[in-house]
Amino acid sequence: MKNWAADEHNLLQIRIYEGVVKYLASQTQDKLPYSIIYVNGNDSIFIGVESFRDKASQLMDYCFGQMLEVITGMNEQKEKHTEFLITACMIAANLLVTTCQLSVKKISSFVNKLFKMSDGYLSELEGGSETPKAK
Repeated sequence: MKNWAADEHNLLQIRIYEGVVKYLASQTQDKLPYSIIYVNGNDSIFIGVESFRDKASQLMDYCFGQMLEVITGMNEQKEKHTEFLITACMIAANLLVTTCQLSVKKISSFVNKLFKMSDGYLSELEGGSETPKAK
């Protein structure tokens, strides 16, 4: 029996954390892609202020941790949450790819793990052991 309400709640949590990370990543750019005349944006106010970047980085780490906690919790009963786990893993992987430096080995290996997890859930959803797995 699927618990759609819980799945939708978990996916909503992941989407909220995704939005927060995207916002923080945009605010820590050296130059923002937009500006308003006579208004100082974060790029002019906080550029070079390491405490701002450090706090934003800590908040992004927290959001990623919360996303991982949701995915881990759903994975404990993955047969009930397979479809949502696929989406959650892909959201997390995409977010890491778009906001982090993939040259960092830890990030790169985590993204690969998320892709493999998503592929595993997809093969379970499409036919279990009958579906060939990628090597």
